[in-house]
Amino acid sequence: MNTHFASGPLRRALTLSALAVALSGCAAQMAYRDGRELVDKDQVEAGLLKFQEAIQQDPGNAQYRAAFASQRELVINRWLAEAERLRAAGTYEHARALYANAEGLEHLRAALAVGDPDPGSLHAAIGDLQTLQGEYAAALYCHKCYRAVGILAGTGKEA
Repeated sequence: MNTHFASGPLRRALTLSALAVALSGCAAQMAYRDGRELVDKDQVEAGLLKFQEAIQQDPGNAQYRAAFASQRELVINRWLAEAERLRAAGTYEHARALYANAEGLEHLRAALAVGDPDPGSLHAAIGDLQTLQGEYAAALYCHKCYRAVGILAGTGKEA
């Protein structure tokens, strides 16, 4: 009589499942670490995207969510302060664009965080708004995410 808990194909399946769980946790930790490093280099926009990646890998992790929320608030407040400075200087058109872009980015990121079915388009739109904001490194990262989503979706090309 076989006294082993699992043998043969069942044992392999359990081992692969455990490995997949371990790797997804590791991927989330790596994304979070990369996000912290980007934020420390004052590449906050790109850091936010890495935090979102960590949250998607490990949705229940409060540390990842807290880091994302606090950095997101800093970025939005920075843009709003810049918009207010421009408005006070009489540069109304640019100030209005900053206000609109800050609000638009907030909505796009919220849709991405809750698992919108078209993340590629969201990444592309976020990248476009970041370009308008002058956040070029973050915009480039977003556009790379856009292309990666298309490849991962199995289209073999950009989303």
